[in-house]
Amino acid sequence: MLNNYKNFGDVVLYDTTFKTNRFNFPLGVFCGITNNRKNCFFGLVLLNEETESSFTRAFNIFINIHGKQPKAFISDMDKAIIASGKKTFTLAKHSICEWHLVNNIKKNISYLNKNKQLERICSDVINLIYSDNYEQDYNLIITNEKLKN
Repeated sequence: MLNNYKNFGDVVLYDTTFKTNRFNFPLGVFCGITNNRKNCFFGLVLLNEETESSFTRAFNIFINIHGKQPKAFISDMDKAIIASGKKTFTLAKHSICEWHLVNNIKKNISYLNKNKQLERICSDVINLIYSDNYEQDYNLIITNEKLKN
């Protein structure tokens, strides 16, 4: 896990399971993606509770073990994780993971499920994070969907 972080630790994704082990504790998972787009693990932590203070403690231990902060920190929309991440990973830009973002959009914009064109446009815009030619691809979406105005 130390070598994985050394090689691929610029971006850290963090999430917890919901008490699926025999101790009924949340399991925190620090992971990332290799240059071959494969998952890799940077660390695991059993938490006694999902509070800001327990996340802060876990994040500080993670930084101490690895010796450096990531450049980007991605999590779900848990307020305690976000608050703790902003306090602890002070050098990192925080983002919400794409899966949670898309599901939140679909949940909160009821007409999105009824409007396939809007759903496709949102998906295309979100997928720009994978683009090597962001500006060009963004302008292409604007042009193709007639969104100039």
